[in-house]
Amino acid sequence: MIGGTVIKKKIGILSYRFPPLEGRDADFCLSFFKNLRRFDIDSYIITHKGFRNGTGNIKDISKKYIYRIRDSFIFNFLRRYAVFRELLRIILFPDQFASWIANAIIKGIHIIKEKKITHLFVMTPPASNLLIAYFFNLFTKVHLIIYIADLWTENPYLKLKRRYHFPIARRLEKSVLSKAKIILCASKKYIPILEKNSIDPHKCHFIPFGFDTRSFKNIKPMKLKKYTILHAGTIYPGKYVNPVHLFKAVRLLLDERADLQRHFQIVFCGKYPNYVEDLISRMGLENIVVLKGYLPKKRALKYILSSDLNLLLLYPRRGTEIIIPSKIYEYMKSGKKVLGLVPKNGISGKMINKHNLGRVIHPDNINEIKEYIINQIERYLKKKSDKKINKFDLDKFERFNITKKIVRLIENT
Repeated sequence: MIGGTVIKKKIGILSYRFPPLEGRDADFCLSFFKNLRRFDIDSYIITHKGFRNGTGNIKDISKKYIYRIRDSFIFNFLRRYAVFRELLRIILFPDQFASWIANAIIKGIHIIKEKKITHLFVMTPPASNLLIAYFFNLFTKVHLIIYIADLWTENPYLKLKRRYHFPIARRLEKSVLSKAKIILCASKKYIPILEKNSIDPHKCHFIPFGFDTRSFKNIKPMKLKKYTILHAGTIYPGKYVNPVHLFKAVRLLLDERADLQRHFQIVFCGKYPNYVEDLISRMGLENIVVLKGYLPKKRALKYILSSDLNLLLLYPRRGTEIIIPSKIYEYMKSGKKVLGLVPKNGISGKMINKHNLGRVIHPDNINEIKEYIINQIERYLKKKSDKKINKFDLDKFERFNITKKIVRLIENT
């Protein structure tokens, strides 16, 4: 109930990933599902039935609310053979997750009609979800609420596999978004881009990923013996999320201040490509950099709460200035300083400055990065405490309040 009004609606949530799998999309959809229940709104999950290994906790959710749909049989059969796996990688459209589209459309339409779902929350990427949502709307007239976590055709991380895919993808994207009642954007900067592509900006709203306070419950920080710089999340191949500039600064730091070597460490929690280990070896940083690899959500949050400085990496390139990495919200919740090696004029850099989260430095400014880290280590050794983030500023990023905002948008549509 909001403002004394009971919402008599049923909401479906279409997400390729859902717990026990973990990750940004799965985590948000789980929070959204649980928060809708707090508003007495019936909701159902339509998700992919794939690899089930993960540590996401859904023991308190009845299975009757979760519908897991398999890939089409033919794709599972073809994937047994290497030659067909490569062929599928090339021809699948709109993305590598397209193998569940047919089953999802057929079974999803039945679920929407049977449960009398009135609104469908669509998490994208993957772009396959947009195609599925298009057919759901076509055959059931369900109202679409599309959450754009990352843009599709304007995504700097994504290169479409074939040149002819782009105009097809652009038309599909426009067709689906035009049918949406509400478009939710993880970055404010997405809205003018969508408007340029003839999408009505009045139905577009900024909805941050935020954080779920419940995720931090009963997590006690560790007592780390060294000043700890932490990066939580995946390091990607390529230039966009790359620690090379940080490593260069640390190498320079060690060459100038070898006395600090035993007093600090840099910890990476998340998947990383092989080149990261090669970089560490080439630069002689084996005693400084700790690669933890993928960690369950609770364990990663424990490191975020325990670190002294949380790291945001996003190299300035076309398109990166509009991106807000979702980890920034959990960094905010931790109350620890953030070092953003991100575009200074980008939305992430402005966010760090606006909320006094820490410092923004251009990744190419190796000397400034080095001096900042030296300064922070010396403050740590002198036991000088840092000012905490103003907790009042965090309320609008709490996922319960984010859900409340989405529900109000649904009420008014």
